[in-house]
Amino acid sequence: MRVPPKELVDILQQQVKMLVEDSAQNNSVLGQDLENIFLDLEQLQGTESHLKNLVEKLQQENKVKTKHVNYLQAELERIPSVDASLLEELQAEVFKWKNLYEDLCSKVMPIMSHKHTMDSKKLPEGTLA
Repeated sequence: MRVPPKELVDILQQQVKMLVEDSAQNNSVLGQDLENIFLDLEQLQGTESHLKNLVEKLQQENKVKTKHVNYLQAELERIPSVDASLLEELQAEVFKWKNLYEDLCSKVMPIMSHKHTMDSKKLPEGTLA
């Protein structure tokens, strides 16, 4: 079956026309897709910029917190030595006061016992000392 050339030309012209129309529709869809991609890209760039700012802010906060932790660590390391030296000072002070107390007691006891002896001698007869 042979198609006459006139009909063949008509069929080919219709197919070309359909291809042109399809191509125009495809171009329109592709153009819209490109616009959407461009908008998404702009949004991602904005998000990236925002994330970079957040990362920088977190890094700065981390530096501040690291300095604070280092300071607190140094303070904690210093405290035991302060406590140890303070404890030694307090022990020395207690020892000093204990020695003073014992020395005072050793001097006062003979006086007190002598006074007690003297007071008992002054009591009238028949009273208990």
